[in-house]
Amino acid sequence: MRKIKLSGREIDIVRAIDFSLGTLGGEIMERTHIDRAELIDILNSLMDIGFIETDSTAPRIDYGALEETVFQVNPSYVLDLKEAIKRR
Repeated sequence: MRKIKLSGREIDIVRAIDFSLGTLGGEIMERTHIDRAELIDILNSLMDIGFIETDSTAPRIDYGALEETVFQVNPSYVLDLKEAIKRR
């Protein structure tokens, strides 16, 4: 098991994503109350690391595509991310 360290905002975002079905970016924004620009930066960072994925083929999320994009937790990291969230 990998030891994953997440910031508070990253934990909020991962908690907002449904681990089995994924969650729309608009729903994540509503659940976390994080500013759109900051949310996009954090989501792109989590995607770069490989912790989350999208249903689109775009490697990064931009300002206009956030609300319609479905975000999912990468199945390879599910157990590790659940453990990281529990530790907080």
